[in-house]
Amino acid sequence: MFVPSRLQPAHFAVRFAVVAKYLGQIVAVVAALTAVPLLVSLALGRWETAAWYAGVIGAILALALPAARLPASSHLQRNEALVISALTFALPPFALALPLTTYGLSYSDAVFEVISGVTTTGLSVVANVESLPFPFHFARAWLQWVGGLGVVVLSVAFLLEPGTATRHLGFEKAEVDDVVGGMRAHARRVLAVYAAVTLAGIALLLATGLSPGDAVLHGLAAISTGGFSSYDQGLGALPAGARAAVSVLCLAGAIPFFLYYSASMRRWRTVLRDAQLRALIIMVLMVAAALFAFQWAANPAAPLRSLEIAALAAISAQSTAGFAVADFAELDNASVGVLIGAMLVGGGLGSTAGGIKLLRLLILLHFLHLLVLRCSVSASAYVSARIGGRKLQDREIESAAAIALAYFGVAFASVIVFLAHDQPALPSIFEVASAVGTVGLSSGLTGPEMPAVLKATLCAGMLMGRVETIALIVLLFPGTWIGRRYRT
Repeated sequence: MFVPSRLQPAHFAVRFAVVAKYLGQIVAVVAALTAVPLLVSLALGRWETAAWYAGVIGAILALALPAARLPASSHLQRNEALVISALTFALPPFALALPLTTYGLSYSDAVFEVISGVTTTGLSVVANVESLPFPFHFARAWLQWVGGLGVVVLSVAFLLEPGTATRHLGFEKAEVDDVVGGMRAHARRVLAVYAAVTLAGIALLLATGLSPGDAVLHGLAAISTGGFSSYDQGLGALPAGARAAVSVLCLAGAIPFFLYYSASMRRWRTVLRDAQLRALIIMVLMVAAALFAFQWAANPAAPLRSLEIAALAAISAQSTAGFAVADFAELDNASVGVLIGAMLVGGGLGSTAGGIKLLRLLILLHFLHLLVLRCSVSASAYVSARIGGRKLQDREIESAAAIALAYFGVAFASVIVFLAHDQPALPSIFEVASAVGTVGLSSGLTGPEMPAVLKATLCAGMLMGRVETIALIVLLFPGTWIGRRYRT
């Protein structure tokens, strides 16, 4: 699939120096952030693990810093931004997995855990996580926290063009025109909000009686909607107050982070009128109500237990945090179907949540409504799709439709791979939806004994779900690398 001849005069392949420069800058930041688990390992006497972290950091910096200093244009093409975003998530896990092998994991399983971490998914192939020490749990939680930050910041690569989406993330016209400057301004805002909400979340968990270690681990994993827990039972091992607090943090992570910035500026009308915030609340209530109805019908003698499972599972799935709240065997088929739908939709655009995102769902629903309206109005009437009073542009509708199509195409292909390996149908669909939605809830299929090809399939699904399928398609598209290059 190359560029059609009629478009070749307007087509430009990526410039290697530009990709290397900005990828080097981002990866150098990843290396610097990796110093945190290094320090934790040193403080708790994990000398071998610390040595591996030091080696990995040194190797990354040795490659990244020279690349970051390359002379290159400050103007980023859209395909260059997408390639950088995809490589930022796809390359570092192969290096960051090395320190985790000191905990007894094979290298392939360590890569799986790191990909699950940086994509904020939370699926794990570790059979007994409680048997592993605190530095291991912190390393995974920190990967999720860093991955969540990266997702919100790098989402700018997909959205820096005029339209409803950029307005929902609070971008100014000048930032849209300047990709690099816009990304830096966006990153500063997000980092300040992300750090503040994280600290507030950890304080909330401490107030529920959790130990400092558990509060930090679950706070990092919740606000990043990652879902890694230091307990095999997930949220089931925590007291009721802590379960509620973690759920609140999961919802906080699924809200577009621009709204926190707006709230700090006392732009309350912007916050209260945000379409994604209202959609998130409605979706959680709908999913919780459906789950409660199904759970109560299956177990009428325990309505309070059914209500708790329904509320926690709805938040965990819709926010794509993926904290385990009940055994898969406890769920009836209807409840599983509801959770699959919630995982595929996910949270808000500009949040740490996965899925196709609520804004894209709203765009598609409004477009469907527009098509219905056009069937009942006169031919001379002009009607347009709008969200929040703003007219949707054709490119936004096309983008939402294309991303949704690619997203479900990846999920369908992944399910076929599972079925070809004689896996049960419904658990396979659930597992794939969890991976592609970067959720982390499991039907029990993911584990150390899972065939390598299925682990690789889930890894590919997690990456595609996290960096958006379009980014990886652009990365693999021959025309991205072959063709005329723009000269500045």
